[in-house]
This record gives sequence, structure tokens and C-alpha cells, in this order.
Amino acid sequence: GINAEYGGSSITIVTLIYTLTVISFHIVVPHKDMILDTAVASEFGLRSMGEAGKIILSVGVVLSTLGHVQCTFLTGSRMIHAGAAENLLPSCLALVSKRFKTPIVSIIYITVAVFVFIMIGNIGMLINSFSFVMYPFFVACSIGVIIMRVTHPDIPRPYRVPLIFPVLFALFSLFVFVLPFLGDQWLLSVIWVMVALTGVPVYYLLSRNVCGCKLLTRCNEKVTAVLGKYLNCE
Repeated sequence: GINAEYGGSSITIVTLIYTLTVISFHIVVPHKDMILDTAVASEFGLRSMGEAGKIILSVGVVLSTLGHVQCTFLTGSRMIHAGAAENLLPSCLALVSKRFKTPIVSIIYITVAVFVFIMIGNIGMLINSFSFVMYPFFVACSIGVIIMRVTHPDIPRPYRVPLIFPVLFALFSLFVFVLPFLGDQWLLSVIWVMVALTGVPVYYLLSRNVCGCKLLTRCNEKVTAVLGKYLNCE
């Protein structure tokens, strides 16, 4: 339909812009300088358009970063909310503000988690670790697209892509995930994998309650009730 057509066009345009931007950076900024410089966009603006270009691109990067953070909060909080609504996470994370109709508890949870990780490390470590941990889930999603295409070929698909794209994306994501284990920072990679795996016992203890512990169930219900009352959620 129309949405699929516009969606495909917008994805193509954004991908093309990003690709041309990266190519431009590599043409203007030498590789040795790009490795040493943490602000490649600013250096590109300075070399191509002078001080004015450096300021313009620096402001553009800041605005782009703020937009990405906003989108992450919007999508990430709703993913957590959906997981809790499907009993995959503690029920308190499914609470929605009665006034704003937003998953306020999930948003607070993400905010607190980010704050804690920044306090025990730094923003650079948080960005790298978050990206690293996300890649196995990208692989799983790509494989899911392939499986659904084979097992359910006739279901409606508002947006359809050739199978080569999820295959390539799965291989690329797997490569990016495995590569850090082969470097000097392999121990940090192992630690973040262990952090991600802590979600497994949380799921089985709080959502599935495999041990049959009524205390965990009562605590979950109590926390949900308290947050619902004081945050005006339902």
C-alpha cells in the first residue's frame, strides 16, 4: 500500500545519505587522522568548508544525537512495555500513565539503568557495550524474517524485502558481535554478555515463576500496585 511505498522510499533515501556521508568522510579526512580524531564530522567540516563548516556539522551531529536518544526512549520503553504486557517481564513495567498514555514506568526504568551504567563507567563504554549487546538480537530478528518467509509465505506483509538483505545483515551483525572477542578487550565483551544473560533468571523467576515462590509473585504485585497508585498508572 501507500505506507509500504513511502516506507521503502524513506529507508532507501536515508541509507543512500548515510552511505554518501561515510564516503565523503573517507575522501576528505585521511585514514590516519580519522583514527586519532574522535570528532570526524567536525574535522570534515573544517577541511571542506572552514570554521563555519565545522560549527554547522558539529551542531548537526548534536541535533542528530538528540533525535536518536529521543527515538531510543520512545521505541525502547515501548518494547519493554510490550514485553511486560506479554508476561515476559515484571508486570510493573507494563503500567501506562492515565494522563499521558505513555509507558512511564518503562521510561523511568531506562533512565535509571542508563544513569547507573554511566556512574560505574563512562558514556563511551555505555555506547559501545549497548551496541555490542544488541547485535545478537539483530541476528535473531534477521533469522526470524527468513524463517517467517519460508514457513508463512502467504501472510500479509506491508513491507517486503528480498531475502538477501536479512541474510547479509545477519552475517554482518554476527561478525560485529564475534569480532570483539578476538581483540584485547575480550574480557569486557564477556562481562557484557554475562550482564545480558542476567535477564534469563529474571524472566524465569518473575515472569514464569518456575520455582513456585509466592513471595516473588506477591512482591511483583505489590510493586505494581504501589507504582500504579503513586504514578497514576493503570
